[in-house]
Amino acid sequence: NKYEIKGCKITAQCGVKGPLISKVCQENSLSGFEFLIGFPGSIGGMVRMNASAHNQQISDVLTSAEVYNREENKIEVLTNSQMEFGYRKSKIGNKYIVLKAEFELKQGDKEEINEIMRRNIEYRKNHQPSLTYGNAGSIFKNPPNDSAGRLLDMCELKGAAIGGACVYDKHANFIVNKNNANSKDVIDLMYKMYSKVKEKYTIELEPEIIYIGNNNTEEAELWEKITKENMTVKPK
Repeated sequence: NKYEIKGCKITAQCGVKGPLISKVCQENSLSGFEFLIGFPGSIGGMVRMNASAHNQQISDVLTSAEVYNREENKIEVLTNSQMEFGYRKSKIGNKYIVLKAEFELKQGDKEEINEIMRRNIEYRKNHQPSLTYGNAGSIFKNPPNDSAGRLLDMCELKGAAIGGACVYDKHANFIVNKNNANSKDVIDLMYKMYSKVKEKYTIELEPEIIYIGNNNTEEAELWEKITKENMTVKPK
């Protein structure tokens, strides 16, 4: 949970929370992390997924990441170019675990940075569910030159529910836990969302969240239909 600032460079360990580091940078007149002010995640996860919002992303400012190589049992340093960043992806995965990362930001005006952060928070309040509702953030990635939220909205999916899982009524690309939803409820609802968009627009949405369970055959089979990935199903 430690971080260190030297000039325009900031090094943060994997457990540092996004809102904290965003505020610290603002206090030091550093611009580039304004978008993290509303992110509930930590540096490790945000580097792993190349987190982005409001025209800012992790890969724009990351210079290097110190990682643990699980296969070779050693610590390595990967540069930005070695991270293989893409939309919601990076080289980090089964082989590598982020320990800490170094970023290079730009000097800016403290008040202007604060204003951008204020607008970002306001946008999230108006368009995205409060953390009082359990949710995993955006469900599907935006397809090229379009918005997953728009496509789902045009399919009239706001408010759709299966079990305790419900499509958020203000933004159709979020699923909120309104009544003790379980993973099966969420995947069933995701499959319904995916199928509706595919049927109406012939667009196959790609999940932004990652399914890490594999002990339920029915869930794994549905996930495979959504992702077209070959998964090893290990039923209980």
